[in-house]
Amino acid sequence: MIVLTTPNENNFEGWRRHKTAVPLIINCPHRIDLKAMCFWRKHFQPTGEQAEEQAMNPAQYWEKVKERMDEVGPIPRCIFNQLEYKIQLSEIEKVVKLIKPSNSTDYMGVGGDKIWIAEYVSQTIVKFVRVREESGIEVGCNAPVSRSAMVKITQHLTNMTPPVDVFNLLLRGSRFFLWVDLEHSGTAAFMNPHAVDIIQRNLTELQPEGRITSRSLVLRRNPRGHPTRSEILQELGDNPARIK
Repeated sequence: MIVLTTPNENNFEGWRRHKTAVPLIINCPHRIDLKAMCFWRKHFQPTGEQAEEQAMNPAQYWEKVKERMDEVGPIPRCIFNQLEYKIQLSEIEKVVKLIKPSNSTDYMGVGGDKIWIAEYVSQTIVKFVRVREESGIEVGCNAPVSRSAMVKITQHLTNMTPPVDVFNLLLRGSRFFLWVDLEHSGTAAFMNPHAVDIIQRNLTELQPEGRITSRSLVLRRNPRGHPTRSEILQELGDNPARIK
C-alpha cells in the first residue's frame, strides 16, 4: 500500500514510525510527459471540453497548457481543466496573501534540501522533487510549485519584510535549486541600499572598442535610483503596443 501524505511534519513522522514504512518521493509529471498527454487528449477528445479548447489544434492546445503550467505547476488536474485551473490560481493568490511577518521565515526554505520545510507551509505553492547528489544517492527536496508562484512569494516577502532581512536569510543557501536563491536574493539585494553601495564601489567599467569618451556608470550617476519595492511584471503579448 502506498500512502501519500501532505506537507505536515506530524503526519510524515507518524507514518515513518511504522516498521515497514519506506519514504518515496514521486516527481510531478515531466514537461515531455504532459506534452504527450496533450496530443493524446486532442486525439481522444474528452467530452465536456471547453468549446475554445476543442477548436484548438494540438500545437495551440500545448501552448495553452504550458501557460497554465507556468502559473499553477505541472498538475494534470488543473492544467487540463479550465475550471480547476482558475480555482488553483485563486488558491495560490490566497496562500501568498496569508504569508505574514510571523510565518515569513517558513517560506524562506522553499528551494531547500528538506522534504518538509515547515508544518504549516501550504502545499499549494510547494512541490517535492528528487535530486541526485554527487554520491549518486537520490534525496527529496522542496521547490516552488511554479515559476509564477516563486515570483509572487518573492514579491510579497520583499514588500513585507526589510530587504536586508530577506537577503540575510537567503544567504544561508541550500545545496539544491541555486536558481531560486539567486532570483530571491537578487531582488532583495538591489532593494538594499547597503548592498547597492557595495556593488557600486566595486564596479569596473569596460571600455568598448571605438568609443572615444567613457560614460559614467548608472549606479554612480544615480546611486539612490535603485528600486525600493518589487513589482510583478506582466508578460508582453504576441503584438505588444510600442512603448513611447
